[in-house]
Amino acid sequence: MSKSLTFLHGNSFPKCTAKVFKYFEGYCSFQLMREGGVDLYYDHEEWLMEGVWIFPSCPGPLIKYHTSDNYSSWNHSYVAICGPQLNEWMALGLFPQRPQKIKNIKEICERFDRMLNFFVDSSKWRIQRAINELEGILYLLAEERDTQVQAPKWLSDLLNMIDENNHLDIDELAEEASMGVSTLRRKFKLATGVALNNYIIEQRIGRAQKDLLENNETIASIAEGLGYSDLYFFSRQFKQIVGIPPAEYRKTK
Repeated sequence: MSKSLTFLHGNSFPKCTAKVFKYFEGYCSFQLMREGGVDLYYDHEEWLMEGVWIFPSCPGPLIKYHTSDNYSSWNHSYVAICGPQLNEWMALGLFPQRPQKIKNIKEICERFDRMLNFFVDSSKWRIQRAINELEGILYLLAEERDTQVQAPKWLSDLLNMIDENNHLDIDELAEEASMGVSTLRRKFKLATGVALNNYIIEQRIGRAQKDLLENNETIASIAEGLGYSDLYFFSRQFKQIVGIPPAEYRKTK
């Protein structure tokens, strides 16, 4: 599967006193609390966190957090991310949906620090190393949750179909999965938290990013190979997700 992930920003604050009250849109923030205390709310769900925790802030609920009354601050590190790889992790159950108290403190904190150091360098290989560190953290957290991270067979088969056949539309995927379109959309959203159409688009754009950097095909040829008959429409979707047009993105290699 594509390893396309965008690191938007990130930082560490040893004495954080931030107060957040917002809906996150278009990205997720993956946050590490190393010490201190935080009161966290996802809509009406509440966590009183002390010690070492990981918690996500993603689109959906109203997210609120602030320093707990018994503390003056907390040690806060975070990265803000978006892209097809994030959706894949969510679909597989790797990316946590709720706060998680950490058991393997030393390794996870060390990996988080390496990830922050790698992603500030914009070179391709350093970014890939940052992605690898983040994925390693996610597997460690999944093991600590003691849950089965493998997707149900129908979902695993569907993800493989999307990965191997970038041109398939939702009607064709539903037929291959022996489901109605509305049933497939509903089951996918329930299983992953991501709309199927958005997932397909981000996978296509992730593949386009890879092709733009790794081969010399024309942009029109790449778009056509991904199922786009309209180059302008492809370029517009690419810019919406990546932030820059395909031609400009190709110059970054």
